[in-house]
Amino acid sequence: MKIGRTFLLLIVLAFLVSCDSWQDAAPGKIDTPGKAHTEATATNETQRPSLDVATLEKVYIEKKQKFEADANARAEFVDAAIAYADALNFGPGVPSEKYPKALTVYEEVLAVDASNRQALQGRRIIIEVYESMGKEIPKTG
Repeated sequence: MKIGRTFLLLIVLAFLVSCDSWQDAAPGKIDTPGKAHTEATATNETQRPSLDVATLEKVYIEKKQKFEADANARAEFVDAAIAYADALNFGPGVPSEKYPKALTVYEEVLAVDASNRQALQGRRIIIEVYESMGKEIPKTG
């Protein structure tokens, strides 16, 4: 009997140690996978924009014009361009209209910041969509 209780105690102890905190082991405190995924996605660097596409397009155009006049405005342009391209790429809309626009904007970002991870990722996603459908990738530029 003593070996059985010791074994059970070790199992419970192992479970508690594997939890992030004692509170995680409390009944009713287990998150559903959906909630955990949502929270992880919300803090991801590719966080989706909350503004509408039209507003993001206006900001993008404004920041692009500012960057063309002042090279020091590069970071503002990149941020606005990524937000606009992501809104096109991941938001609602007709794919034949939104993907070419988003691809063009991602490539504008890559022209001034060739290692921008968000632009590389967004561009890759669009290219994979076209390839999976067996369609030609739109020409940009």
